[in-house]
Amino acid sequence: MGEQAERAIELIPLRVVLAPLAAPGGTTIGVADAEQCPTRGPTATQAADQPAEVLPPLCRSLKRATDVVIAVIALVVALPLLAVAAMAIVAESKGGALFTQTRVGAGGQPFRLFKLRTMRAGSDDGEHRAYVAALINGEGEPQDGMYKIVDDDRRTTVGKLLRSFSIDELPQLWNVLRGDMSVIGPRPPLPEEAALYDRATWDRMAVKPGLTGLWQVSGRSRLSFEEMVELDIRYWREWSPLLDLRILARTPKAVLWNRDTA
Repeated sequence: MGEQAERAIELIPLRVVLAPLAAPGGTTIGVADAEQCPTRGPTATQAADQPAEVLPPLCRSLKRATDVVIAVIALVVALPLLAVAAMAIVAESKGGALFTQTRVGAGGQPFRLFKLRTMRAGSDDGEHRAYVAALINGEGEPQDGMYKIVDDDRRTTVGKLLRSFSIDELPQLWNVLRGDMSVIGPRPPLPEEAALYDRATWDRMAVKPGLTGLWQVSGRSRLSFEEMVELDIRYWREWSPLLDLRILARTPKAVLWNRDTA
């Protein structure tokens, strides 16, 4: 799909949104899958800026059990890679290998997110914050077909490599084990970003944030902020174990072959 087509994608029909997740036989993930575990929308009595988790208790338990199993296995497998990456980060630039940051999770709850450091210590993030604010307000323009700062001079050489393959996100498996995040869900915003959300946008955080999700496997940074919100909301509205499995199955391709993380 060309860049213009990706930016113009229509997200209203479910079959269009979930087309990238079609089964080999051509069957897309649809409402029938979601009926295995129906969700409920936020009620009028909930705080306008803090929707509660919408998955029923049984579904949350199933999702949590799956998260723990996947996170434990993935952490064991990733430990050698994390060790090598950490040594490369420290060897290239001053500062520690691990970076922590406050993010906003389900229902507006803050938590500490873990990442491998990809930026130079003490870098000014003013330009990045201004660009994200513009995207949220509907004023941001894409750069080289992506809705992010492409030539970000804050990144180190090692950092660029780590971000290209999302290796810097692997420490968030620990966030999954802690219960802050899920393996699959919306990406967690910074507090200052969440402060700009309107009520409709807050609905994207009605479930735990994730390492990967429908947005990541459907275009990632080549999709606008509005398209990301639509995908995140559709994810929890149509959630099922099968949907999670198909997103998970498509994640390696999205990470290894898509260049949406520049």
